[in-house]
Amino acid sequence: MKIALIDVPIVSAKESKKDIPSLTLGYLGAALLSAGHTVFLLDTARWKKSYESCYEEIISQRPEAIGFTCTTLTRFVTINLIKKIKTIYSPLVIVGGCHFTFTAKDALEKVGEIDIVVRGEGEETI
Repeated sequence: MKIALIDVPIVSAKESKKDIPSLTLGYLGAALLSAGHTVFLLDTARWKKSYESCYEEIISQRPEAIGFTCTTLTRFVTINLIKKIKTIYSPLVIVGGCHFTFTAKDALEKVGEIDIVVRGEGEETI
């Protein structure tokens, strides 16, 4: 299965974030690769990707599943991106990270475009 793992763009990312790769995406990607999946990562803060370029990359790649890691700071950008993607095609959308770990029920009830919420350690879940 072709799977995208995304750390969404932060509107006001700290300058220090640019040189630190997302360990979350690395751990999840390694677990998925070990299981035989094709994986591509979009670490938008590190690679200075905009919301629009992130969206365009996803649409051009058309992964069968998309995993988003999310903090409370990035929740609205993540949800808006998910909704925009789902108007074009319907990948399996999986969300995780500290925000969704604590708001799983609410997210699934209020954001119909989210298919799965992972709570806790994602690499153990997959």
